[in-house]
Amino acid sequence: MGRLERFLAKEEIIQLNGEDFKVPPLTIGDLPLVLGAYKGETVDPEGMYSLIMRYLKLNFPEENEEQLKKFPFVYMSDIMNAIIRVNGMTQDERILRIKEKIAARQAEKEKT
Repeated sequence: MGRLERFLAKEEIIQLNGEDFKVPPLTIGDLPLVLGAYKGETVDPEGMYSLIMRYLKLNFPEENEEQLKKFPFVYMSDIMNAIIRVNGMTQDERILRIKEKIAARQAEKEKT
């Protein structure tokens, strides 16, 4: 790979329920996936689903998509925070709004 290696970000490993969860950085090849998560200033649910599913498939390659759909939403905030950190997206206002929406949904689920 040569000089390109100097630019590659390192993956982050977070703990979810005591298990390692890998969060590698997104690449230029992931651009359609990332852009699919947004429509203007709003979040596209299908695009965001595809983005999160990418990380779930990486961490649970033995599971099919139907099984991965059962992954608990309670971990989404931790996953999104790691995606944001590893990709240096902390200043993007759209990403911050996504985090706020996820936190609000989690708070609602915890009330029930």
